[in-house]
Amino acid sequence: MTASVAADSKRAMSDLRCLTGDPLDRILEGRVRSGKGAEEFFVSTWRTMFVLTAALAIFAGCACSTSVARTGTAAINRNFCPRATATLYVTNDGWADVVIYLHRGGSRYRLGDVTAIQSAVFPIPEAMMGAGSEIAVFVDPIGSDYGFNTGTIPLQPGHTAIDLRVANIINQSSFSYGVEAPDIS
Repeated sequence: MTASVAADSKRAMSDLRCLTGDPLDRILEGRVRSGKGAEEFFVSTWRTMFVLTAALAIFAGCACSTSVARTGTAAINRNFCPRATATLYVTNDGWADVVIYLHRGGSRYRLGDVTAIQSAVFPIPEAMMGAGSEIAVFVDPIGSDYGFNTGTIPLQPGHTAIDLRVANIINQSSFSYGVEAPDIS
């Protein structure tokens, strides 16, 4: 009876060691019992990892090449709705330097300044434009209490060109604008 209790306790300790031991030790112990050594186990593991990595690289390469093959270019042109772009051409015929501001809604944005008897070109930033929006240009001569406001200028799809002529007498300044048709091709 004592021998069977000793055998049972030995088996229980062995089972306990397997439960609390390192999982890799248990796997290697099982491999050694089945006749495969630890070296063969690691070689087969590395071989499996290499095959999986190569398959992933091939899959990623195929995914990229199919989009280029379908469209002919790497980037897809998604020009469903043409954006509004605008450029402000300012000619200062006055004797004072002026600061040009852009108004949209309640926001005021400083485009820059134009020195006396000079011209300047200002691209309107996209942050100040939106579909069907309106802007206004305000001219503020440096050192003067008066300025010139264009009123609302509509921005439509296509390129809006705004020509602003600042006169020496600020109230006699003028502006004109036009819209080029959008290029949808």
